Amino acid sequence: MAVQNNGQPLGPISFTDEYAGKRVFIGANQPATPTDGDIWIDSDVQNNAGKNLVSQVTLSGSTTDISITSAYKDLYVVFRGVRPSANATVNITLNDNIVNYASGTALFSIANVKSGVATNHFSVEIIDTQDTTSFAWGQLRGVYTNNSDVVTMLDANNAFTQVAALTKMTISLSTGTFSGGTALVYGVN
Repeated sequence: MAVQNNGQPLGPISFTDEYAGKRVFIGANQPATPTDGDIWIDSDVQNNAGKNLVSQVTLSGSTTDISITSAYKDLYVVFRGVRPSANATVNITLNDNIVNYASGTALFSIANVKSGVATNHFSVEIIDTQDTTSFAWGQLRGVYTNNSDVVTMLDANNAFTQVAALTKMTISLSTGTFSGGTALVYGVN
């Protein structure tokens, strides 16, 4: 491993302290035999910019609940391969609430999602999930195939009057059931 400045090598990393260790470990798992002076860089944390995978949820039935832990300030959920069994609208709501949104009866509604398409991929980010004195807001970004076979980009925002800390996100279909899909739930501090 070499240190670079603007792409130009400056030389290898060297340690100049009095400890016997002086090894660099890079990876998701803590080294089995560290000694004083060793450095461990958790590459998974570095690559996810502070996002910690909290859970992985398989989408099933017509409604799937996703628990929101209070251990993290922000929530980031990646939905992969969302596949309805029939052409449907996908709705995302918070805390079983359908009335406290700035727009509509859901935080987000994705209309006309085509059945059987496994490439739908989008994410929802919610900031400050535990604050009960301010508006909560979220962003939806991603891509899906609509029922006219058009690849459609998603980029939307919505707000929610938060009267209690968020404990649950629900993804549901207007008709049919989920025949595939996964939610990767990340907590962010």
